[in-house]
Amino acid sequence: MSLIDLALAKRHLRLDVDFVEEDEIIGLYLAAAQDAAEQFLGRKLYAEGAVLPADDPNGLVMPASVKAAILLTLGHLYGNREDVVIGTIATDMPNGAQALLWPYRTDIGV
Repeated sequence: MSLIDLALAKRHLRLDVDFVEEDEIIGLYLAAAQDAAEQFLGRKLYAEGAVLPADDPNGLVMPASVKAAILLTLGHLYGNREDVVIGTIATDMPNGAQALLWPYRTDIGV
């Protein structure tokens, strides 16, 4: 279940909330972006205002920077629907998703 609602995701993608034709793919990309963030962090994310379960001391109530990182990843997945892009030059943004996630990463033995 995504911690970011579809309406916010659509606003981030600059789509009209009433545009429903791509809701399924946006939902898939949103779930993938959240999963990628959790994998990178080595922690399970919980909704804003949630109380961490006692059995998950490593969990993280999602701060704004993690939410922004998930939205950045969503935008990348939505805007780049293929594995390879030909004839372009791409540069990672210095304050991109990983920069936003890094302070919350746990020691995952790397």
